[in-house]
Amino acid sequence: MQWAVGLELLLLINDPWRIFLTTDHPNGACFWRYPEIIHLLMNADARRERVKALPAKALKRIVLAELNREYTLYEIAIITSAGPARALGLKQKGHLGVGADADVTIYNENPMAKPCFAIRAMSSRAERLSSRKVT
Repeated sequence: MQWAVGLELLLLINDPWRIFLTTDHPNGACFWRYPEIIHLLMNADARRERVKALPAKALKRIVLAELNREYTLYEIAIITSAGPARALGLKQKGHLGVGADADVTIYNENPMAKPCFAIRAMSSRAERLSSRKVT
């Protein structure tokens, strides 16, 4: 239930600047589950498929399978980086403007991955990490 309710909240709140994807273990998930969570936020079909495995009792209490909203990569960047940085007052984080810490992660798409798993496969393995000051 906690897993489904967390996803429902992220999908029902329309302004990504008002919510953050955070590590809330054991209620939510460990940070290493982010690729899976991001995949579910970006892919309604994958969510519906995943919900099918839930017990009937849980299905009576959630609306996750009915939600068609799919996050964009831009919205994912907001809920994972820009929003939390702004809320914490970290002016050098969460953006790539002048003076920012350019904490950049590069992901390569996997052309062999099935479309429904492309985001999850891509975000599961960073190709390159970089942390530099933007000038």
